[in-house]
Amino acid sequence: MRQGLRALVVTAAVCAGCAAPDHGFERRPLGRSVDLAASAPADLRRETAAYLASPLAAADAHLVAFAAAHPLAEVIQRPGGCDAWFRGAQAGGSTTLAGAPDGTPPGNGAFVDLRPRLALVRIEIGFLAVRCATDPYAGRLADDLAALAESWRALEAFADAEGLTMPRAEVAALVLPPEPVVRSGHGRAAVAVAKPAGTDDAVLLAVEGDGVAVTGLDRDGRVTTQIPSARGTYLLDARRDETTATLHIDADGPWTLTLRSLGLVRRDLLPGEVSGHGDDVVLVDLSLVGSARAATVDGDAQVHLHSGGWRHDFAGTLPAADLVIVEVHAPGPWTLRTP
Repeated sequence: MRQGLRALVVTAAVCAGCAAPDHGFERRPLGRSVDLAASAPADLRRETAAYLASPLAAADAHLVAFAAAHPLAEVIQRPGGCDAWFRGAQAGGSTTLAGAPDGTPPGNGAFVDLRPRLALVRIEIGFLAVRCATDPYAGRLADDLAALAESWRALEAFADAEGLTMPRAEVAALVLPPEPVVRSGHGRAAVAVAKPAGTDDAVLLAVEGDGVAVTGLDRDGRVTTQIPSARGTYLLDARRDETTATLHIDADGPWTLTLRSLGLVRRDLLPGEVSGHGDDVVLVDLSLVGSARAATVDGDAQVHLHSGGWRHDFAGTLPAADLVIVEVHAPGPWTLRTP
């Protein structure tokens, strides 16, 4: 697996200590921080000043500014928008999103309303990064980001009253995955591979049609992929030093090939189960699985695991990695599950 595929796996990683976002934080009227500004005891001002001068506050400032500039509820409706939103939000500093120990000073700082909001949002963003557009908490996260912005304004009011300096943030650009490349035809054909703009390594190949066989060849005529009965989604050029130049199609009827960026890969989470139907590719987060890596597959399926630059045939054990790309070949329904 080449650099781009490894980068996707690394960038999408989330904390191993996150739990399902059923947090129980009370959503109550904000503004307590503004009320505290009138008296501002010394320890309150000291704790707030320490937070505002910390790298954590700089990362938080970027997150608040990024969420305001790129409303999640709108972005998530666009193809690849969820993954692009996460990457852009992360660009301000991994401290906010990695789920590491909070780092905010103890006590009743002026960010007393801000602290639980940030904890909530960090965990929800972690799950959004894993499940992306399929995450049922996406709408809730959008609401909590709006509440976070209100808390941040309360902190700004306190900082202004006390002569403290708020961290400044430059909003990262929202970079959406490139448009897919679609090729259609009828019967036998040879199609020159043109990958999505800016993509030079592993991509997703989706095949539509009945009785379609696909064979990929590199520029020297060596076989890079061979799918005797293709209908579903596959990885193309995931192995090291593999570059497909031409796809040879053998079919009696119409067919359509779609090349997509890995930024549009389906995502899911274990422990539990990941299910599908037919041939598919899924980026699975394993960070919550722990040391017990046993798993089973239900259904008539062949499963290959891509991790650490290598492809492994599934043999009942998941790799010791936080994320793995699961490639499934199956004629019908299948389920990958952990105990």
